[in-house]
Amino acid sequence: MPEGKRRQATENLRLRASEQAQREGRSFDDVLETLRREGDSRPYRIEYVDADHGFVYTPEFDGLQIVLYVNKRHPFFHVLYGSLLHVPGGGLAKEAIDLLLIALAKGELSDNEQTAEIYRVQRETLWSPFLATSMRDLERRFVVPIVEEEVESDEDEGGKAAA
Repeated sequence: MPEGKRRQATENLRLRASEQAQREGRSFDDVLETLRREGDSRPYRIEYVDADHGFVYTPEFDGLQIVLYVNKRHPFFHVLYGSLLHVPGGGLAKEAIDLLLIALAKGELSDNEQTAEIYRVQRETLWSPFLATSMRDLERRFVVPIVEEEVESDEDEGGKAAA
């Protein structure tokens, strides 16, 4: 981890420990130790946030733990995640999507500053806008046919009942 990222990761961890200690009425040192142990046993964490920035996700280090903040306001979240959570086996598919996002986050948090910058720029200027537009379009194309099929199905049932 580059020195600049190490300092930011330590600050993030200490800030989270301070907030959690105040919220839970525990000592800062106790919470900090607990968070460090969590980071050791679970190197990745995903949090779902309401963010105004418009990116699909934002990665950062929190101590040694990579945290992926998935934006619930981005169409990617409600079209893809929303759909997955309502189908059999969707939980497994959601976890697979999480792993894909973690892989991208690892690239962006790379030790190589040039590689990290390429991933950040791609995420902010290409992937997020493309996915926002494409997911909205996908949602429009799939919602309308489903509604039309339901209406046609209802009309068929009504016609049979009247006959």
